[in-house]
Amino acid sequence: MDEAVDVRLAHDAELPVLVAAFGQEHFFRDRLIRQSQGLGELFVAWAGSTPVGDVYLWREQADEAPVREHLPWTPMINHLEVHPSWQKRGIGTALVRATEEHAARMGYGQICLGVSVDNHDARRLYTRLGYSDWEHGLVDVVWDEPGPDGAPVHYELVCHWLVRALPTQGPGLDDWEAWTPEEAHRRLKDSTVDWHVAAGWAIDLYLGRQTREHEDLEVAIDRADFPAWRSYLESQGYDLYDAAAGRLRRLGPGDEPDPKFHQVWLCDPRDDPVVWRMDTFLEERDGGQWSCHWLPDVRVPMSDAIDRTADGVAYLRPELVLLGKAKHCRPKDDKDLRLVLPTLDEAALDRLRFGLAAADPAHAWLAHVPHARRG
Repeated sequence: MDEAVDVRLAHDAELPVLVAAFGQEHFFRDRLIRQSQGLGELFVAWAGSTPVGDVYLWREQADEAPVREHLPWTPMINHLEVHPSWQKRGIGTALVRATEEHAARMGYGQICLGVSVDNHDARRLYTRLGYSDWEHGLVDVVWDEPGPDGAPVHYELVCHWLVRALPTQGPGLDDWEAWTPEEAHRRLKDSTVDWHVAAGWAIDLYLGRQTREHEDLEVAIDRADFPAWRSYLESQGYDLYDAAAGRLRRLGPGDEPDPKFHQVWLCDPRDDPVVWRMDTFLEERDGGQWSCHWLPDVRVPMSDAIDRTADGVAYLRPELVLLGKAKHCRPKDDKDLRLVLPTLDEAALDRLRFGLAAADPAHAWLAHVPHARRG
């Protein structure tokens, strides 16, 4: 870059200047609104007080179905442009690197973009910057935006989809070698925070046997107890990461978990290799009641929500685990339903039916849940 150019986040007050330089008022207004909502970031390259380039980091789910399937919650470089009089000066590269550095700081492990099949110059640029084809074929990209007269204009592009890995502090998203509930109980026995095993492992603790392989270990605490939980875990040498929508951010001193999400992953930096050991759910409990994370009106006193094994491992009651699983109804969730249903007492069946009906009066699982017998 032969002249000093400053790349920084755009601000709402800069909208008139951006529109004067590039036009596209609809685009800039839309992206600034999305940025204010925490959905992405608009970066602008400035030569003094003159905007000479811009790029948007899209951090919502992609509109394109193949991208949602293969790269869920992967941030995307969108609408990279450099003013014609400032091209071939390294500004495009500087804008791309700014988005990458920002995404890496937020905890994302990769970044992606689409480039039109006939935009050979852009494809060469991204290849030089370390991007490679995702190997899932071409992607059709369609969108509408207002034309010069305000009427909507439809656009269609066929794109190569490119991906680049970003430097990360901790293990990758899939690098799990989870503790068993018994191992977690042994390691956490001196914690003063009440915690219990959730999700699939809770089903197996209830049944008294392991019924399938588990990718991870999920435990749950009251979000209000997180400061004490964190203090104890860090005193034992563990590192904690805020896990949210495809990203993992190390919780350093003074950092707090994103209040919009509810998972914190744990690893032991002394391991070789370092892998994820446990996922903590941060639950919103009101008045000592458990509530379903996606059905907040379904509430149960904690005294009725938790059981323990003979060895003292606390776990969430199976009918409440099933309510959490009822959001997705994956094959493993259907299997858990079939295993658990014959073992539930009348009170548990009532809780399960009530929760499923609250979710959807026509929920597919309701047909399999017998009505409790009345004496």
